Amino acid sequence: MGFSKNDFDKVDLRIKNITEQTVEQIEVDSELPPTIEQLEDNNKTYSIMAAILFIDIRKSTHLTENSQAKSMVKIYRSFMRMAVDCVRKNGGVTRQFLGDRIMGVFIDSIDKNGSIVDSAADKAINAARSLQTVIDYSLNKYLKTNVNGKVIECGIGIDYGKVLVTQVGMYGLESDENRENEVDCVWVGNTTNYASKYSDIASGGEIFISNNVFKQMSDEYREVFVKSAKYKGRKLFQGYVAKDYYLEFSEDLGKPIKIEEDTTVESDTFEGLADGIREIERLKNSLVQRERELAILEERLKKENDELKRRFSNENNEKIKAINEREKAEEQLQTEIEIHILLSKK
Repeated sequence: MGFSKNDFDKVDLRIKNITEQTVEQIEVDSELPPTIEQLEDNNKTYSIMAAILFIDIRKSTHLTENSQAKSMVKIYRSFMRMAVDCVRKNGGVTRQFLGDRIMGVFIDSIDKNGSIVDSAADKAINAARSLQTVIDYSLNKYLKTNVNGKVIECGIGIDYGKVLVTQVGMYGLESDENRENEVDCVWVGNTTNYASKYSDIASGGEIFISNNVFKQMSDEYREVFVKSAKYKGRKLFQGYVAKDYYLEFSEDLGKPIKIEEDTTVESDTFEGLADGIREIERLKNSLVQRERELAILEERLKKENDELKRRFSNENNEKIKAINEREKAEEQLQTEIEIHILLSKK
């Protein structure tokens, strides 16, 4: 057992084949993204314009550390079930189940004339509202009653744009190396990456969306969202935010059950601001040092320029002196010649 030279050679060949193949893009005109069964083990990708939604449980590490494993089973299963329902009921599909987070994919609904009748952005916003409503009015109610008083909050991030979908995987069961049993879809592009980042920086109960989503969604939703800018690490993300944006019928459900305060993202934001300030100070000091170096260089260049001017002036004076001496010598010679001619005539 172990990774042999023969295993290395096989992996080496697979990597060589993958990197040498050209990447083919197939445009998808369906309202649903491709499934794992439609994808092949090659560099063929499916290109879609989609709204990508990520929902992430806030403080999931702290929740896990302070909960029994059996409690976490109930929390995660309930979370996954309600998330899938909310995404599906709003025209999307769920992908990438990662325990404390789920990715939803939404594609524009287009009529026979090619006009958008239900935008991917609107579908994603409605899914996000559904998620927030179910979490605060249903999931938390039963978690608090049946799972030792546990309550969760989630951050939701949404972006809209081009996404490439491809298959990744590994061949082989222990008994059959020609069978591929470990495969998945990879969603490649900035849209997926940004949606994931937005869910990270969203506070509990917030929906953080990109400018692309804001421009595509209906006017009735634009009125709810406000501009926002948040740091993750040293990178600033700008977009729009709505908090506790429930479905209309939530007023009939009683009082939402929420965590009193979520300071995780705010803390990260303040740390990011502090890092940003320190970076500005570093750049400022670097500029001051550079200005000093430039001043020294300028002084040195001035001295060198003055020296060149002095040398040029001296050389020019020497040339003028030499020219004058030569002219004087020529005049003297001419005079001597004239005198000699006069004497010879006498």
